Amino acid sequence: MKVVWSPLVFSLALAGLAAFAAGCGPSASICASYPCASGKPVQLCEDSDGNLSYRFNGTSCGCNRNDTTACEACSSALDAYCNPPSP
Repeated sequence: MKVVWSPLVFSLALAGLAAFAAGCGPSASICASYPCASGKPVQLCEDSDGNLSYRFNGTSCGCNRNDTTACEACSSALDAYCNPPSP
């Protein structure tokens, strides 16, 4: 089963955590770690301005959740990491 790693999926997952960061100030980031379907680790952070930061495989990719083009590029990079082509 291929998992869709869209910013929306992570945003929805982090929405529950957002309540806990409310008292941390406007620049607080909420971070959560998730495994890909293959078990590879992925971390996503989102700040109060809607900036997303994906960290995986020693690299990172960032976008603002309102920037569809940049977030699609991050999702594509994350998908390539989580679901490499079969040999």
